[in-house]
Amino acid sequence: MSIGIEQSYLWLLEVALLIMGAKLLEAIFIRIGLARILAYLSLGLILAVLRHSTGFEISDVTIALANIGIISLLFQAGLESTLRHFIRGIKEAGIVAVGGVIGALVAGFALIPLLCRSVSEAFALGVVLSATSISVTVKTFEELGALGSPEAQVIIGAAVVDDVIGLALLSILYGMSLNELDVVHSIGIPILAFSFWFATAWLANRYAPNLFKFILKLRLEAGITSLAFAIVLFLAYIASTIGLSTILLAYAFGLGIAGFRYVARKIEEALRVLTSIFAPLFFIYVGSRIDIEQILLSEPTSLLM
Repeated sequence: MSIGIEQSYLWLLEVALLIMGAKLLEAIFIRIGLARILAYLSLGLILAVLRHSTGFEISDVTIALANIGIISLLFQAGLESTLRHFIRGIKEAGIVAVGGVIGALVAGFALIPLLCRSVSEAFALGVVLSATSISVTVKTFEELGALGSPEAQVIIGAAVVDDVIGLALLSILYGMSLNELDVVHSIGIPILAFSFWFATAWLANRYAPNLFKFILKLRLEAGITSLAFAIVLFLAYIASTIGLSTILLAYAFGLGIAGFRYVARKIEEALRVLTSIFAPLFFIYVGSRIDIEQILLSEPTSLLM
């Protein structure tokens, strides 16, 4: 029994060491003028090497805490703006997103002579290159103290649009692989996904303030923050079931309630510590998933694929 208990609580030691290691590297990176997020990714890269040499794997509990951290970070990013501001900047965000996707697809086809690949493989490479990391972007803007800036909101908005375009591209790619391309299906899925995303933000903007006013009257301990975070986790689950990134609906809900400034500030203050502790775990995990063996064994050109 005691051995089982010791094994089941090893994640506590793992999380403690990762947090301390992240903060130690963070202090070093700040000292030499580098971004904090590079410290977290570097620690993840160290773990990737360790995984290659010893078979070490980050525990499921740590991964769960990492996901909570990044969901919290994107929720906070939404609270920094409002749905009205997002709508005003949707044109610019769309231009950025479409430009990025076109550039990625062009790059994929431009590499055909170098890689000696087929047109379908070039398209697949372009789809892969079009993917953006909204989490890294948000963390970088947060570190710069510019999360609420117009530039940050346009780039984050572009990531939302990019995710929707990505669904369409993946649908097309899947259809090409089966020789059964369905244009209506490929276009319909992303339209429904974006509609659901926008509906989440709009419904939150319309009805959440009244719900939070009711919660305030109940005088629950951390009632507003608890309810808001529970809703965010529920939305993250829903996002995973419809093919959206789990963190994008968290951002949408944040946008929706951001106009209710008293509640937004209250939630931001409560979540700041949670995000600071657990968001680094996400970037550590991302770094740890780098396939060191593939890098060591592959030819230089095959790494691009």
